[in-house]
Amino acid sequence: MTAPSDTRSFVLLQTCYDQATVMTVQSLLEAEEIEVIMKRVADRSIEGHARGPALEVQAMVRPSDLAKAQALLEAFESAEVVPTEPSEAEPGDLSVQQFRERVQDGNDED
Repeated sequence: MTAPSDTRSFVLLQTCYDQATVMTVQSLLEAEEIEVIMKRVADRSIEGHARGPALEVQAMVRPSDLAKAQALLEAFESAEVVPTEPSEAEPGDLSVQQFRERVQDGNDED
């Protein structure tokens, strides 16, 4: 994403403290066509400091997008992970069948 010409018109949405969160927040916002600036505040990982977070990046959005962006992140953070149904084992796959039987019977002996 190209940097906007006037970053002063952006407000803080969230501060991220690790690269995974930075990438997740940026991807979620961009997928919803919310313009975002990821502003690096500190990167102490290369400085060797033991105090404070190793990385600090501020996710900045336009004030007009703030409520939508906050709702999007809240929905993402509160989303439940729903496990998928296990697929049926092939008739010849005894290891899967035996594992399921042991789990169902509670006879997990290792």
